[in-house]
Amino acid sequence: MNNQLLIKEKLQAKLEKIQVNSGGSPVTDLQLDKTLTEEIEQLTTELESVNPNLYPLVNATSLLEGTWQLQYSTAREIRSGASQFLFF
Repeated sequence: MNNQLLIKEKLQAKLEKIQVNSGGSPVTDLQLDKTLTEEIEQLTTELESVNPNLYPLVNATSLLEGTWQLQYSTAREIRSGASQFLFF
């Protein structure tokens, strides 16, 4: 098994531990155990370091096509709005 796939599987296992908020808003790092958020961040950084697509948001946008649902975020804007807005 290649390293990228192994990291993806570890990250997916961590993300599966997260329960989605009842209002549909994403779970934030402030709502989770600090150890879990550190593990998610570390695995995400590892996965990004082995991404074969240099600057994927610029050069590989076709890989992102589809319907996405934000379930976890560390963004300040999401953390401050998660309790105030309904997400669809």
